[in-house]
Amino acid sequence: MMVNVLSIFWRIYERAFFIFPFFGAAHRNAINDLAEGALEGNAANRNRQLNEGHDSPMIKPPFDLHDPERQVAAVDELLEPFQERLGDDFDGYRNHCRRVFLFAVAFAGKGGEMAGRKIAVASAFHDLGIWTEGTFDYLEPSRQLAGKHLEAIGREEWSDEIMVMIELHHKIRPYRSNSSWLVEPFRKADWIDISKGMLRYRLDDGYVVDVLDAFPNAGFHQALVRLGLERLKSHPFNPLPMFRW
Repeated sequence: MMVNVLSIFWRIYERAFFIFPFFGAAHRNAINDLAEGALEGNAANRNRQLNEGHDSPMIKPPFDLHDPERQVAAVDELLEPFQERLGDDFDGYRNHCRRVFLFAVAFAGKGGEMAGRKIAVASAFHDLGIWTEGTFDYLEPSRQLAGKHLEAIGREEWSDEIMVMIELHHKIRPYRSNSSWLVEPFRKADWIDISKGMLRYRLDDGYVVDVLDAFPNAGFHQALVRLGLERLKSHPFNPLPMFRW
């Protein structure tokens, strides 16, 4: 029974995200903008997005994806010690983290080496508590793992920012509290990957496709559906504790 339910959920999920990329870029952008405006609950903002959405420029990454394996080496290094704990999900989770890292760095623009290092830490640890603690209520365990790492490398001054990056990476509405932090680029990056590129937030279409192609899904989204259904069975009134409004 569980296998049949999982199969049905997966087919719906796959088909929804398979169809969306065939929309033109302008239509995808308009849908993204309208969704963002609707979540903000501002009628004037929604109307502005409807009228102007097609004209807003695409976001170009500050670098080419010329050597993807080398460009994500910092993420790979952080995840290597957890390979045994991740088990069969290692390749899927690592590729998810790689993709999120590359999307977030692209949104951050020319933020320099420090921004890249912060994003690497957040990327590697943001969902890791699922496997280290065996729970779908994983934000706090993931934050603790990141905090221990920052302490070990003597970068406690990054802690406040990275803790919020992890805590709010499933935030539905945009983060606006501190524009100098990397919270919003990281939030958008994770949503792009979780939606399998359906959401793009005006990040260059070709770049999104190249990243998705460079690091295949490797069963990551299927694992999320499996874990989500397990959580639903045990916590039917709180199935998605990681989401923030």
